[in-house]
Amino acid sequence: MASAPSQTNFQRLLRALTPTVRPRPIPRAYVEGWNKTWNPLGQPITQYYSLGDLWYSFEKWSACGTGTRIENPGGEDVMHYFVPKLSAIQIFTTKSLDKLRILKIKDIKDIDGLEAELWSDESDGEKSSGSPSNDSSNAWEVTADDWGNDYEDPPLYRRNFRNLYFGAEDTTSPYFRAPLFEKIFEATVQYPGLMTLKSTDLTPASWIAISWYPIYQVAAHEVKDDMASPFLTFHTLSSFFIDAADVTADAISLPPFGIASYRLEGDIWFGSEQADYVKFYDLHRAADSWLKQVHFNHYDFKFFNKKADHDCNADCPCRRYGNYHKDF
Repeated sequence: MASAPSQTNFQRLLRALTPTVRPRPIPRAYVEGWNKTWNPLGQPITQYYSLGDLWYSFEKWSACGTGTRIENPGGEDVMHYFVPKLSAIQIFTTKSLDKLRILKIKDIKDIDGLEAELWSDESDGEKSSGSPSNDSSNAWEVTADDWGNDYEDPPLYRRNFRNLYFGAEDTTSPYFRAPLFEKIFEATVQYPGLMTLKSTDLTPASWIAISWYPIYQVAAHEVKDDMASPFLTFHTLSSFFIDAADVTADAISLPPFGIASYRLEGDIWFGSEQADYVKFYDLHRAADSWLKQVHFNHYDFKFFNKKADHDCNADCPCRRYGNYHKDF
């Protein structure tokens, strides 16, 4: 029996930067009858995850980093670790913003105890309130006016972007940013829905961008320049945009649909694998396209692109496979 082909460094990296969360079965009474407005792919959805479970999946990574194995050509293998930090997030919901504002959580870890209450809202026939969030006391919050929705877009676009429950962007130096888990946990004090909302409560416009900065290597006698490469990944949060192939009985995976990076000189991440660079290029274009669709002027994405263009030299993989910098 032929053995499975070995993964490349870049393929292992994408896997390492993919958060996974335990699935929860949707009560049978609600499996059928989802509002088609929020299900553009029309795929059957029988499982969901809680946002609270997603944030707790980052707890260990935020403390110790997530590791990926790097195969050095002609050298020893290295375990390379990255720490996740919040770059930007927008959560649009089908739920009533008024109910979410008054939500109180006695024990923020007791998410399971809220299941009956969360699903009881569905039986009440709750619909989107349609009223934008007016709470501006949180310095992180990004309102619709901040990202320039002109409301001249098609009805589906307006429905997806109507209820912004929580929006944030961190523009401070990455060296001064708290790890993602700590940052989100701070926000739950004012936005408890960050712990209780279900992935089926989120419209397809909901997303998160995570910056990953290298923190250390294990078994590395020599640290190459491209081991200092940071990455910026984009992930959907809504069940209605999660690919069915990423949902199993044991886990729901949220692989990056977009990416950016710099300091990619050398052969660590791409080597002679043109397919990996093409994958990176496609993911980079997808991130650029997404930000244009949601009218989001993303500080980190612009910074990463500027650095990549500035650092480009004869060793940059774009010189071997095509200069993607000119496209962005």
